[in-house]
Amino acid sequence: MDLDIDHLRGWIGNSETMSERLTPQLVERFNATLDIEEDAVAGAEAPQMIHFCLAQPVAPASRLGHDGHPKRGGFLPPVSLPRRMWAGGEITFHAPLVIDEMVTRTSRIDDLEVKQGRSGTLCFVTVIHDYACGGALAVRERQDVVYREAPTGGTPTAAADPAPAGTTSRQVSVDATMLFRYSAITFNGHRIHYDAPYAREVEGYGGLVVHGPLQATLMAHMAAEIHGRAPTRFSFRGRSRGRAGGDAGKGRLVMMDLEGITVVALEQAVAAPYASSRLADAGARVIKIERAEGDFARRYDSLVNGDSAYFVWLNRGKESVCLDLKDEADKAILAAMIAKADVFIQNLAPGAVERMGFGLEDLLEAHPSLICCSITGYGIDGPYSQQKAYDLLVQAESGLCAVNGTEHGAARVGVSVCDIAAGMQSFQGIMQALYARTRTGKGRIIDVSLYHALADWMNVPYLQTRYGGKPPARVGLRHPTIAPYGAYSCGDGKAVLISIQNEREWVRLCAEVLGDAGIATDERFDSNNNRVANRDALEDIVSGVFGSAPRESVIEKLTAAGIAFGRLTDLEDLAAHPQNRFITVRSHLASTTPTSARNSGPTHPEAGQNLRRKTRFIEKGAGPCADPSGGGS
Repeated sequence: MDLDIDHLRGWIGNSETMSERLTPQLVERFNATLDIEEDAVAGAEAPQMIHFCLAQPVAPASRLGHDGHPKRGGFLPPVSLPRRMWAGGEITFHAPLVIDEMVTRTSRIDDLEVKQGRSGTLCFVTVIHDYACGGALAVRERQDVVYREAPTGGTPTAAADPAPAGTTSRQVSVDATMLFRYSAITFNGHRIHYDAPYAREVEGYGGLVVHGPLQATLMAHMAAEIHGRAPTRFSFRGRSRGRAGGDAGKGRLVMMDLEGITVVALEQAVAAPYASSRLADAGARVIKIERAEGDFARRYDSLVNGDSAYFVWLNRGKESVCLDLKDEADKAILAAMIAKADVFIQNLAPGAVERMGFGLEDLLEAHPSLICCSITGYGIDGPYSQQKAYDLLVQAESGLCAVNGTEHGAARVGVSVCDIAAGMQSFQGIMQALYARTRTGKGRIIDVSLYHALADWMNVPYLQTRYGGKPPARVGLRHPTIAPYGAYSCGDGKAVLISIQNEREWVRLCAEVLGDAGIATDERFDSNNNRVANRDALEDIVSGVFGSAPRESVIEKLTAAGIAFGRLTDLEDLAAHPQNRFITVRSHLASTTPTSARNSGPTHPEAGQNLRRKTRFIEKGAGPCADPSGGGS
């Protein structure tokens, strides 16, 4: 179906505001629907996820469509596709909603895009809902709505692939009564939730459909029960409709491993952002602290739609806050964030956090359960501890350049391997500390350096040199102590790499690929040591065979013989490699220019690339960050 995308995108920026008092009676009905036995007392905190029930659109019966939704073209764009479903989103909790207080919902159309899926044309609409209580932002929700075509020929709606198994799962029984009650308290008229004949015969489902917000509510409450506290951020995506009755008990509620963990990262460049990005991927809330001009990695290049490749790679899924840590008020904001965090990461210049008043020993004394991770060039002690370090400098200092390159000279590894190694060690250390804290209740200080991370990787050449007296030579794509090993040109000019790791492979290579089983027992080549000693003669034999046939013919023989191989791939080949897997992390991209730290008040950018100064944090005490939007790329 063709949609007028330009017309529909005209709804971007459309907004509406509604208010409703969060009455004790609504809380009682919400709790009863979910079988929660708690009193609803005016002035107390309301249960999390009740915002789905508040200030909902009210349309008279004459303005309802056949499906029970309000007719198209009001606040939401008039998408002509007949089926609408709630596809997921993300919720950030800044402060609790309070029972018997007035709650105001302000909603805005943030984005609209059209795609082609296996069921036909799909139109995705992104809506941002802000819920304010007592004059301050309490809940921000990003809602993803998808419109799709109707199933054809009376065929039922196809089931999507099941969600992957999570660390924790729970079976939940959802019946028609619960769905009817939830429809009532949310004023949701969509007939698929309470009209079984309509759900089956018109929309093609196998029965009544469980509300997306109800599924999200059950998952969020499960996360709070497991972690012993309510999450500060919660994200979810609908893979397929859950059905009530029948197989509903087979449904699985899945949460991310680090859901409920908050990380404050005073970070820049690569190493610390690598560690915190992996924590964010696992479900942690990561709040990145940046200076007024932003992380300098933002300007390493501008090759990814105007943004830096490094920054896009390492800051996906984060929130960012701009602070001037020479300013006492901003220091107080950071201190308040750290007080509510589980993990604090920093990789500033040696001594910088101590001068700011955020020394790790002092932080751990003030917050005994805090996990502090410091990433430096050479560690927190030793003669080089105060020396600045960058990746190339540590590649050279650690001896990596001495074993990388060719006989003509040393070379730098083409990616930031020291930074990445330190980031990986930091992530490992933080995960270990989080596990230990579940048993001891105590945090710790984790000291990681680029030098020590890469020095660990250098143990094999170090041991060969110290105990064997034989420093490995620089041999390019060959291996200093294994043969045959390297790239060999084939008859069509394309190269293939092989790496013979044991004698069984060597025998098969000779018999099935080189075509001469006798080579394997030649005294020049009958052991790896002998093959290395006679490498030039061996290279002539292998190159002669490989050079007589095109690469794919050589690969067929290697595959049949069970010999490991690799093609010498360039970056264009990598971009199209059939083994690639991609992940999508939702981010709203806009200007990379940081918001001024001296504007008239806190800004509310939806762009993850934007930086914000939170002037209301101390006044409102609204959690780790007063008003973050989804951040990073």
